[in-house]
Amino acid sequence: MRDVALAATAAPSYFPPVKIPMSDRDQPKGYVALIDGGVFANNPAPYALESASGIRPGSTEILLVSLGTGSVRVRMPFEEAKSWGLQGWAGPLLSIMFSDPGVEGSLRSVLPPDSYFRFQPDLGNLSGDLDDASPTSVRALKRLGEKFIAERTRDLNALSFRLKLPRHPDCPPPIGSDLARPQ
Repeated sequence: MRDVALAATAAPSYFPPVKIPMSDRDQPKGYVALIDGGVFANNPAPYALESASGIRPGSTEILLVSLGTGSVRVRMPFEEAKSWGLQGWAGPLLSIMFSDPGVEGSLRSVLPPDSYFRFQPDLGNLSGDLDDASPTSVRALKRLGEKFIAERTRDLNALSFRLKLPRHPDCPPPIGSDLARPQ
């Protein structure tokens, strides 16, 4: 779990890649070097759906929950952006890449109602800097979190209801439950 946490948070320019040993059979170099998954897929929900579809092909019983860390809108005034060039676009392109703007709408259009829940608070005017742990920023994040929960209470209740439904007979019991232990 430590390796997973380190790799999942190894945001380039903030933390170094994480080197995880692998067997020579699985990886000829004997290791993999991993960075923050957000560089590839900030909202990995489509990949989770694809994986689940491979495990239970044809299943119509879907519950997909995607938890985001917050989004910051990046404003790019035309008069400034028209002359940026490659160096000027580097920062804004990273912000765009990390936002995955089309993922949520696409999943909502292909999944049945109440089967996809995306929780991604809008961080408003906060800087969005990954390393801003100032007391002011932390207080603002707490307020935004409380506001987000209040605004999304209906969705949180709907999700809670879905989680209480009986398990499908083909669905394995939760790890660590009495049901998972051999009798």
